[in-house]
Amino acid sequence: MTRKLGVEIFLMLVIGLVLGLFGPFGTFGMSPAVRIAFWMIYVLLGYAIFRPMIILGKWMSESYAIPQIIGVGLALVVAAAPMTFMIALLFSDFDVRRTLHYEGLGTLYFDVWLIGFLINAFTSLTMARTDSVSTPEPTPAPPPKVDSAPLEPPALPEPIVPPIRIPRLEDRLPQGFGAVHALKSEDHYVRVFGEGRTTLLLMRLRDAIAELGEVEGHQVHRSWWIAKSGLAEVSRQGREAVIRLHDGTQAPVSREAMARLRAAGWV
Repeated sequence: MTRKLGVEIFLMLVIGLVLGLFGPFGTFGMSPAVRIAFWMIYVLLGYAIFRPMIILGKWMSESYAIPQIIGVGLALVVAAAPMTFMIALLFSDFDVRRTLHYEGLGTLYFDVWLIGFLINAFTSLTMARTDSVSTPEPTPAPPPKVDSAPLEPPALPEPIVPPIRIPRLEDRLPQGFGAVHALKSEDHYVRVFGEGRTTLLLMRLRDAIAELGEVEGHQVHRSWWIAKSGLAEVSRQGREAVIRLHDGTQAPVSREAMARLRAAGWV
């Protein structure tokens, strides 16, 4: 999480430097040093305002089964308002009354929203490309050559090496947690649903699924994995499908996952 935050802040500084060099939206008249400082400060300030709202928008998209572009778009619309006010406040010499009557406030709001949208799109694409880089698998060693020498001394017995224990998700859970009914990705964490209780683990969803081993279940959404033991029913809500767990928690089902659920007999 710290690494991702550092990468995002570095990207914000680079974007602020680029905007400072080009001076868009009427800022080219500033001196180069002031213009670069202005854009770096305001890009970092915008990151502090936009980032929590974007996380909230993604959470709304997953919780209410709406397209993520709509949830994030609404978050950007809301986040652009305080950022627009702060920029207008600067242009009005920090006079609140003049800021509220600032000419071109609507145009400034659209410019702020557009910059926030472009920066978010650039950051999302960059981070997604970074996360998708996988570690190459080691090349297996060639089989040992067998010598045909007639008289060989008997080989000494090889030392007994204990088997490597594969990590299990149950070892990360609180004692007595019980069976896992579902997994949900929440930013850098995974929420584990059990019998009447939940807990958060700092890990990726795909790693948590791998550590479940042979537990029967399916990934029904990019942010949800459901165990068969936790399934109560699969229902339709308009054009979308929703899974309900035994504790009443609802999880969205993507269209791609419906075919797998039908084949598995869940639907």
